[in-house]
Amino acid sequence: MKTKIKSGLKMYVFLLLYVFLCCFIYSFYLMKTQSENHPIIELVIGGSVFFLLGLVYGNCFHKRGLWIGLGSAIIHFFLIKLIYFLSIGTFSMHWFVFFINVILAGIGGILGTFFKKIF
Repeated sequence: MKTKIKSGLKMYVFLLLYVFLCCFIYSFYLMKTQSENHPIIELVIGGSVFFLLGLVYGNCFHKRGLWIGLGSAIIHFFLIKLIYFLSIGTFSMHWFVFFINVILAGIGGILGTFFKKIF
């Protein structure tokens, strides 16, 4: 039980550091260029985060990587949308972005099962 808690904490700390790094780089880019958000860059950052999410979850469980990746992506996507809705007050859903992120997390989950356990 203690090793599972440590493994889960390592996994979330790694993901949080990666998300903060991506957000910092993107906000620095927006600040320097004085432009609005760019949908392609947001898709690349979101896709890489969800791919890494699926990879980490697939590596952590080492079973049914596709389903673990897809499930974790759907749960995290709607949690992010809920937090955004509670902070801003508007809800917008782009299905294309949703499906790309979920598919990338599923691919990451499949690949995560093939690596030696990291977390």
